[in-house]
Amino acid sequence: MRQIRVLIADDNTLLRQGLRKILETERDIVVVGEAADNLELVRRARELAPDVILMDITLPGPPAADTIRRIKSDNPSAEIMVLSMANNRESIVAALRAGAISYILKEVESSELIHAIQIGSTGKSILHPKIATKLVSEFHRLSDNATAPAAHESGLLSKLTAREREVLTHVAAGLTNQEIAARLFISEKTVRNHISNFMRKLGISHRTQAAILAIKVGLVHLDNSDLSR
Repeated sequence: MRQIRVLIADDNTLLRQGLRKILETERDIVVVGEAADNLELVRRARELAPDVILMDITLPGPPAADTIRRIKSDNPSAEIMVLSMANNRESIVAALRAGAISYILKEVESSELIHAIQIGSTGKSILHPKIATKLVSEFHRLSDNATAPAAHESGLLSKLTAREREVLTHVAAGLTNQEIAARLFISEKTVRNHISNFMRKLGISHRTQAAILAIKVGLVHLDNSDLSR
Protein backbone atom coordinates (compact mmCIF):
# COMPACT_ATOMS: atom_id res chain seq x y z
CA MET A 1 0.00 0.00 0.00
CA ARG A 2 1.34 3.42 -0.98
CA GLN A 3 1.66 5.67 2.06
CA ILE A 4 0.91 9.38 1.89
CA ARG A 5 3.72 11.32 3.55
CA VAL A 6 2.25 14.31 5.41
CA LEU A 7 3.96 17.34 6.95
CA ILE A 8 1.85 19.27 9.51
CA ALA A 9 2.45 23.00 10.01
CA ASP A 10 0.64 24.84 12.82
CA ASP A 11 1.85 27.07 15.63
CA ASN A 12 -0.39 25.29 18.17
CA THR A 13 1.53 22.32 19.59
CA LEU A 14 -1.56 20.58 20.94
CA LEU A 15 -3.31 20.88 17.58
CA ARG A 16 -0.31 19.43 15.74
CA GLN A 17 -0.17 16.50 18.15
CA GLY A 18 -3.90 15.95 17.83
CA LEU A 19 -3.74 16.01 14.03
CA ARG A 20 -0.86 13.55 14.07
CA LYS A 21 -2.86 11.09 16.20
CA ILE A 22 -5.92 11.42 13.97
CA LEU A 23 -4.02 10.99 10.71
CA GLU A 24 -1.91 8.08 11.86
CA THR A 25 -5.02 6.00 12.53
CA GLU A 26 -5.06 5.54 8.75
CA ARG A 27 -2.82 2.84 7.29
CA ASP A 28 -2.14 4.86 4.14
CA ILE A 29 -1.04 8.06 5.94
CA VAL A 30 2.23 8.69 7.76
CA VAL A 31 3.12 12.01 9.40
CA VAL A 32 6.79 12.61 8.55
CA GLY A 33 7.25 15.87 10.45
CA GLU A 34 5.89 19.05 11.97
CA ALA A 35 6.60 22.78 11.75
CA ALA A 36 5.55 25.71 13.93
CA ASP A 37 6.25 28.66 11.59
CA ASN A 38 6.73 29.38 7.90
CA LEU A 39 10.52 29.45 7.95
CA GLU A 40 10.63 26.06 9.63
CA LEU A 41 7.99 24.81 7.22
CA VAL A 42 10.08 25.70 4.16
CA ARG A 43 13.12 24.01 5.69
CA ARG A 44 11.26 20.87 6.76
CA ALA A 45 9.48 20.60 3.41
CA ARG A 46 12.85 20.68 1.66
CA GLU A 47 14.36 18.08 4.01
CA LEU A 48 11.42 15.66 4.12
CA ALA A 49 9.93 15.95 0.60
CA PRO A 50 6.36 15.18 1.79
CA ASP A 51 3.52 14.26 -0.55
CA VAL A 52 1.06 16.53 1.28
CA ILE A 53 1.63 19.61 3.44
CA LEU A 54 -1.15 20.54 5.84
CA MET A 55 -0.58 24.16 6.87
CA ASP A 56 -2.33 26.98 8.67
CA ILE A 57 -2.53 30.22 6.68
CA THR A 58 -1.70 32.35 9.75
CA LEU A 59 1.66 30.84 10.72
CA PRO A 60 4.33 33.22 12.09
CA GLY A 61 7.02 34.33 9.66
CA PRO A 62 6.90 35.32 5.98
CA PRO A 63 3.48 35.65 4.27
CA ALA A 64 1.73 32.34 3.64
CA ALA A 65 1.45 32.94 -0.11
CA ASP A 66 5.21 33.54 -0.37
CA THR A 67 5.84 30.38 1.66
CA ILE A 68 3.59 28.32 -0.60
CA ARG A 69 5.35 29.61 -3.71
CA ARG A 70 8.75 28.85 -2.18
CA ILE A 71 7.76 25.28 -1.33
CA LYS A 72 6.26 24.69 -4.77
CA SER A 73 9.46 26.02 -6.34
CA ASP A 74 11.54 23.60 -4.27
CA ASN A 75 9.19 20.65 -4.71
CA PRO A 76 6.50 21.10 -7.41
CA SER A 77 4.99 17.67 -6.66
CA ALA A 78 4.16 18.54 -3.04
CA GLU A 79 0.42 19.12 -2.62
CA ILE A 80 -0.21 22.01 -0.21
CA MET A 81 -3.48 21.98 1.69
CA VAL A 82 -4.50 24.90 3.89
CA LEU A 83 -6.22 23.98 7.16
CA SER A 84 -7.21 27.17 8.94
CA MET A 85 -9.84 29.14 10.83
CA ALA A 86 -9.24 32.10 8.52
CA ASN A 87 -11.94 32.27 5.87
CA ASN A 88 -11.58 35.79 4.48
CA ARG A 89 -11.67 36.02 0.72
CA GLU A 90 -8.25 37.63 0.36
CA SER A 91 -6.44 34.83 2.23
CA ILE A 92 -8.27 32.13 0.31
CA VAL A 93 -7.58 33.57 -3.14
CA ALA A 94 -3.94 34.37 -2.28
CA ALA A 95 -3.29 30.81 -1.06
CA LEU A 96 -4.87 29.15 -4.08
CA ARG A 97 -3.17 31.45 -6.56
CA ALA A 98 0.17 30.76 -4.87
CA GLY A 99 -0.28 27.03 -5.51
CA ALA A 100 -2.30 25.51 -2.65
CA ILE A 101 -4.47 22.69 -3.94
CA SER A 102 -7.14 22.85 -1.22
CA TYR A 103 -8.49 25.16 1.47
CA ILE A 104 -10.25 23.55 4.41
CA LEU A 105 -11.64 25.10 7.58
CA LYS A 106 -10.68 23.69 10.97
CA GLU A 107 -14.33 22.99 11.74
CA VAL A 108 -14.11 20.01 9.37
CA GLU A 109 -14.79 16.52 10.72
CA SER A 110 -11.75 14.28 11.11
CA SER A 111 -13.11 11.79 8.58
CA GLU A 112 -13.56 14.59 6.04
CA LEU A 113 -10.01 15.81 6.63
CA ILE A 114 -8.61 12.32 6.07
CA HIS A 115 -10.62 12.02 2.87
CA ALA A 116 -9.39 15.44 1.72
CA ILE A 117 -5.76 14.38 2.25
CA GLN A 118 -6.29 11.13 0.38
CA ILE A 119 -7.92 12.99 -2.52
CA GLY A 120 -5.42 15.84 -2.39
CA SER A 121 -2.48 13.45 -2.65
CA THR A 122 -3.76 12.48 -6.11
CA GLY A 123 -3.81 16.10 -7.29
CA LYS A 124 -7.52 16.82 -6.87
CA SER A 125 -8.81 19.86 -5.01
CA ILE A 126 -11.08 19.87 -1.99
CA LEU A 127 -12.72 23.12 -0.90
CA HIS A 128 -14.92 23.63 2.16
CA PRO A 129 -18.41 24.75 0.99
CA LYS A 130 -17.99 28.10 2.77
CA ILE A 131 -14.74 28.60 0.90
CA ALA A 132 -16.39 27.70 -2.41
CA THR A 133 -19.04 30.37 -1.81
CA LYS A 134 -16.38 33.01 -1.23
CA LEU A 135 -14.54 31.95 -4.39
CA VAL A 136 -17.70 32.27 -6.45
CA SER A 137 -18.13 35.76 -4.99
CA GLU A 138 -14.54 36.61 -5.94
CA PHE A 139 -14.99 35.38 -9.50
CA HIS A 140 -18.17 37.45 -9.82
CA ARG A 141 -16.35 40.52 -8.48
CA LEU A 142 -13.52 40.06 -10.96
CA SER A 143 -15.90 39.58 -13.87
CA ASP A 144 -17.80 42.75 -12.88
CA ASN A 145 -14.55 44.76 -12.94
CA ALA A 146 -13.39 44.32 -16.51
CA THR A 147 -9.78 44.88 -15.55
CA ALA A 148 -6.60 44.84 -17.58
CA PRO A 149 -5.30 41.69 -15.83
CA ALA A 150 -8.40 39.78 -16.92
CA ALA A 151 -7.86 40.95 -20.49
CA HIS A 152 -4.21 39.92 -20.24
CA GLU A 153 -5.21 36.45 -19.05
CA SER A 154 -7.72 36.15 -21.89
CA GLY A 155 -4.86 36.97 -24.23
CA LEU A 156 -2.79 34.18 -22.72
CA LEU A 157 -5.58 31.71 -23.48
CA SER A 158 -5.34 32.65 -27.15
CA LYS A 159 -1.89 31.02 -27.15
CA LEU A 160 -3.44 27.62 -26.44
CA THR A 161 -4.41 25.11 -29.09
CA ALA A 162 -8.03 24.01 -29.31
CA ARG A 163 -7.18 20.71 -27.62
CA GLU A 164 -5.25 22.44 -24.83
CA ARG A 165 -8.24 24.69 -24.13
CA GLU A 166 -10.47 21.63 -24.10
CA VAL A 167 -8.22 19.85 -21.59
CA LEU A 168 -8.01 23.04 -19.48
CA THR A 169 -11.80 23.17 -19.35
CA HIS A 170 -11.94 19.63 -17.97
CA VAL A 171 -9.14 20.33 -15.48
CA ALA A 172 -11.07 23.37 -14.22
CA ALA A 173 -14.15 21.19 -13.80
CA GLY A 174 -12.17 18.92 -11.46
CA LEU A 175 -11.68 15.87 -13.69
CA THR A 176 -8.66 13.62 -13.17
CA ASN A 177 -6.24 12.85 -15.99
CA GLN A 178 -7.82 9.42 -16.33
CA GLU A 179 -11.32 10.91 -16.61
CA ILE A 180 -10.16 13.48 -19.16
CA ALA A 181 -8.47 10.78 -21.23
CA ALA A 182 -11.63 8.67 -21.26
CA ARG A 183 -13.82 11.63 -22.20
CA LEU A 184 -11.56 12.80 -25.04
CA PHE A 185 -10.56 9.30 -26.23
CA ILE A 186 -6.84 9.98 -25.79
CA SER A 187 -4.15 8.47 -23.57
CA GLU A 188 -3.33 9.72 -20.09
CA LYS A 189 0.19 10.50 -21.32
CA THR A 190 -1.28 12.77 -23.98
CA VAL A 191 -3.41 14.48 -21.33
CA ARG A 192 -0.32 15.07 -19.19
CA ASN A 193 1.49 16.52 -22.20
CA HIS A 194 -1.37 18.93 -22.93
CA ILE A 195 -1.48 20.01 -19.28
CA SER A 196 2.28 20.56 -19.21
CA ASN A 197 2.05 22.61 -22.41
CA PHE A 198 -0.77 24.90 -21.32
CA MET A 199 0.75 25.45 -17.87
CA ARG A 200 4.01 26.51 -19.52
CA LYS A 201 2.20 28.86 -21.88
CA LEU A 202 0.08 30.35 -19.08
CA GLY A 203 3.00 30.68 -16.67
CA ILE A 204 1.36 28.61 -13.94
CA SER A 205 2.45 25.53 -12.01
CA HIS A 206 -0.69 23.99 -10.52
CA ARG A 207 -4.10 22.66 -11.56
CA THR A 208 -5.87 24.90 -9.05
CA GLN A 209 -4.27 27.98 -10.59
CA ALA A 210 -5.41 26.76 -14.01
CA ALA A 211 -8.97 26.37 -12.74
CA ILE A 212 -9.00 29.85 -11.20
CA LEU A 213 -7.78 31.41 -14.45
CA ALA A 214 -10.24 29.45 -16.58
CA ILE A 215 -13.18 30.49 -14.40
CA LYS A 216 -12.02 34.10 -14.13
CA VAL A 217 -11.93 34.60 -17.91
CA GLY A 218 -15.23 32.77 -18.44
CA LEU A 219 -13.83 29.65 -20.11
CA VAL A 220 -15.85 27.57 -17.64
CA HIS A 221 -18.64 28.35 -15.20
CA LEU A 222 -18.82 26.38 -11.96
CA ASP A 223 -21.48 26.47 -9.26
CA ASN A 224 -20.91 25.89 -5.55
CA SER A 225 -21.36 22.13 -5.81
CA ASP A 226 -18.65 21.97 -8.47
CA LEU A 227 -16.18 23.93 -6.41
CA SER A 228 -16.73 21.92 -3.23
CA ARG A 229 -16.04 18.54 -4.84
